[in-house]
Amino acid sequence: MRKIAEYIAVLKNKEFSLLWISQIASELAYQMVTFSTAVIIYQETGNTLYVSLIVILVSVAPILFSTIAGFVADGYDRRKVMIMSHSLRLLLGVGMLFFFPFPLILLPITFLLASIAQFFEPAQASSIPALLPENQLFIGNSFFSFTRYAMFLVGYTIAGPLLVGVGPFAIFLIIIGLYIVCLISAWRVRPLREHLPLDAGQSVREFKKSIAAIPKKLKEGFVFMMQDRVVAFLMFQVSFIFAVERGFISLAPAFALDWLAIDVSDISLYLILPTGLGTLAGTVTTNVLKHRMSRNMMVTGGTLLDGFALVSLAVFAYGRGSFFPDTFSATIVAIVILAFLSGFADPFIIVPAQTVVQERTPKEKRGRIFGNLVLMMNLLGLIPIATIGVLSRFVPIVSIVAGLGVLIVIVGFIGVLYWRKFRLEPELQAGV
Repeated sequence: MRKIAEYIAVLKNKEFSLLWISQIASELAYQMVTFSTAVIIYQETGNTLYVSLIVILVSVAPILFSTIAGFVADGYDRRKVMIMSHSLRLLLGVGMLFFFPFPLILLPITFLLASIAQFFEPAQASSIPALLPENQLFIGNSFFSFTRYAMFLVGYTIAGPLLVGVGPFAIFLIIIGLYIVCLISAWRVRPLREHLPLDAGQSVREFKKSIAAIPKKLKEGFVFMMQDRVVAFLMFQVSFIFAVERGFISLAPAFALDWLAIDVSDISLYLILPTGLGTLAGTVTTNVLKHRMSRNMMVTGGTLLDGFALVSLAVFAYGRGSFFPDTFSATIVAIVILAFLSGFADPFIIVPAQTVVQERTPKEKRGRIFGNLVLMMNLLGLIPIATIGVLSRFVPIVSIVAGLGVLIVIVGFIGVLYWRKFRLEPELQAGV
């Protein structure tokens, strides 16, 4: 009952709840746009090249803009940044309503939506400490971490049936409605300018100075990140695991069909759904254990569990029919259990890491730090996608999956050695 009361206490904070509602609508709209656009473009062209272009464009947008977006979040009222981001996405959503039959127009619109989203993310993440007291930060980040995974699950699950049932026009009407919810929710949050040295708006001359100062400000963010051993290593762990998981996602269809003998259309049911349920359970568990485990133990434990789940999935696929039963029911049980464990591990990595970064970062630099994190995650994420595309021609996919899992396990053990070597555990004790 005490834990439930803690969750309720956070949600009673009206402005935090408004920020959370804005995130829910934003994440759901983003996932529905990504899935729906890919399907519509493939249906209109019959060419997988365009679908690949969408993945590339969505991955390139954070690389180009996430760090600059962090600077914007540090230099301006974060509420205004979110309002402007939602307003622009609303306009683009209206554009998609009329141009969805034309794939060559949908591609740049999708890129613009992904680019604008980069400005919303660091402004949002940097605003959580301004709306919650320090003793509620962990729970607040848990809400946001779970929402990210839950909306991925919901968006990809409902977009397909909606496309078939009501058609693209109705899908984009729903997406426009979600952007309106984002805009209204952000509008009702108070101004978020505590990190600014000035209360009033900047003049034209000050604005020009701020633009000229972008390189210096970005450098300051990277220097701070590298000088703080705790922040630097946590960001490395989160970025590396994100990159490996993105590599696995690129292999998932072929791995499911060739090694697990399940249809690609069943991936959502047997892989994504249990992953989402595992994330929900992991989010609840991290909050139960936050008073008993240090933050670095949570991150390291989650990393090892995530790697174990991926390696086990590869071992099962390789040994199916030899060491393990070669039946559909046995395969589904194994996939569901291991997907659940992988989802369960993710909040142990993300929630404490994000909380620590927020706690250790000066409020005037938080936007840049989170922008840098998004940049690192997406830059590293391109490496396995490019490498795996070449490797898969010469190496069995099951071996690549096992290798990805082993890499995550190695990073987990590196974490154990790192915290011991620099004796940083006292700085990351259990939350209060």
